[in-house]
Amino acid sequence: MQQQLPAAPAARTIAPLLTTSRDHLTKVETMTVVAIESGVLLVTETRDLIVEFDDMIRRKATTELDAWNDRAKGGLVAALANGAMKN
Repeated sequence: MQQQLPAAPAARTIAPLLTTSRDHLTKVETMTVVAIESGVLLVTETRDLIVEFDDMIRRKATTELDAWNDRAKGGLVAALANGAMKN
C-alpha cells in the first residue's frame, strides 16, 4: 500500500509562515517551513535579506546599507536593493 503525501498548503498560507508569523508557529507549521526551506535555499536567503533590511530601516542603520546591498543585488531582491541605493 502506497502512502500519499498531505496536500501542500496554499501560497497565501505559506507566505506568512516564511515571513511575519515566523516567531509564533505551531509544530506542524514549523515542520512545513523546514521542508520548504530545505528544498529551496534561495527562499531562505531572500527571507533573511528582507528581515535584515527591515531591521536596518527600523534602527535607521544607514551605514550598513552598502554591505547589505552587495549581498542583495544578485538575488531575488535586486530591485529592492537598486531602489534603496537610488534613494
